[in-house]
Amino acid sequence: RRPPAPPPPPPQPVSKLPPFEQLYIFAALIAGLLLLLAAQRPPPKGTVARWLPAPGEKRVYETWVLWYSIVWMGAFGVIIALELYEEFTAATYFLVCGGLAAPLVLRELARGGADGRPLGERHGARAQLWIAIFGFIGNYWYTHYFYCVLRARYTAPALKRRAPTLSRPRAPSRGA
Repeated sequence: RRPPAPPPPPPQPVSKLPPFEQLYIFAALIAGLLLLLAAQRPPPKGTVARWLPAPGEKRVYETWVLWYSIVWMGAFGVIIALELYEEFTAATYFLVCGGLAAPLVLRELARGGADGRPLGERHGARAQLWIAIFGFIGNYWYTHYFYCVLRARYTAPALKRRAPTLSRPRAPSRGA
């Protein structure tokens, strides 16, 4: 007769920290970014960096967007690092995302006609219009297609809105 098998080891405590392998992934990303930074050559004396437009309205707007990007990416970093999203409701998602997007839209509206040009002729307003178009296509149209093809379910709380689906026509309503 064999002796009984030893009891299984106790389960490892569940850590809220990410897996250790992610350290390697982030280290590789940071190393890659540092290599790209080191590979850049400084512009010739008396010129500006090539990745920004020439001085003017477009440069002012894009510099502001770069600085504001630090703010919204930092906010999302804090939300993810502290796992605040676990407690978010549909209204919280709306307030956080809308609150972070609002300065990008309101900046052009708040400036008014300070430079004497109408809203449609300003670089910032046109840039935000294109971002809105691409955002709508990516977030509504392609997400809808993704969930239909994979039959996935969206489980995060979201504000519901009654809008017709763009990818298929609505059935005609019966007579009144």
